[in-house]
Amino acid sequence: MGGVLALVVAGGAAALLSGGDDGILGDLPIPGVDEGPETPDFAFDVRKVVPEATTETPASKLKKDAAAAGDDVKATLDALYVGGFVEPDTWGDFGAIEELFDKAALDTAEADLDTLTLGETAGDTYSFVQPDKGVLVIDVLTDQGDKPVEALADALFVATAEADDGTFTKVMSSGSFFLHRIDGDWKIYAYEVERNDKPTQAPGSESVSTSGSPTAEATP
Repeated sequence: MGGVLALVVAGGAAALLSGGDDGILGDLPIPGVDEGPETPDFAFDVRKVVPEATTETPASKLKKDAAAAGDDVKATLDALYVGGFVEPDTWGDFGAIEELFDKAALDTAEADLDTLTLGETAGDTYSFVQPDKGVLVIDVLTDQGDKPVEALADALFVATAEADDGTFTKVMSSGSFFLHRIDGDWKIYAYEVERNDKPTQAPGSESVSTSGSPTAEATP
């Protein structure tokens, strides 16, 4: 009996240390195991929010509401680019970003996954992405009650991706996103986005210019 009790106690201790249901060391890093670099933070820099009225109300009186809408539009696009480009666990995973799109745009967005994200095979190619720049210019359209209802966001995203073979790629995504408010959330219902990726040197080995601002123009 004593031997059985000892085995039970030893087994319980092992479960705790190895991270069973409530293991005390379950969330601690294992010594000697390389978990890779920490995922960097990313958020777009909003350069300008422009209210576009459909009434005779002066634009100056719409700036406050437009700015609030701009913050919400930014949050949607932050989530899109973090999920699609920055966070390795969600590279190429449409399920991680599908809630950001209007239902009518889901099929098109899923078909464009390699443009809207780092790509379906990114997890087999890259090990890390460092955002270099993210810029938004947002136009907010108000309705007949002067409430924000639609938005056009011109976006520029630049990052440096490190591949598993030690090479580097300058990732560049630019274009326009059309959003509207649905049940309080800003969803993407159309977009015109381009990728212009190209090989680059390791960060710090040369001076790389990423200057510029969103200039893409599109119609939904």
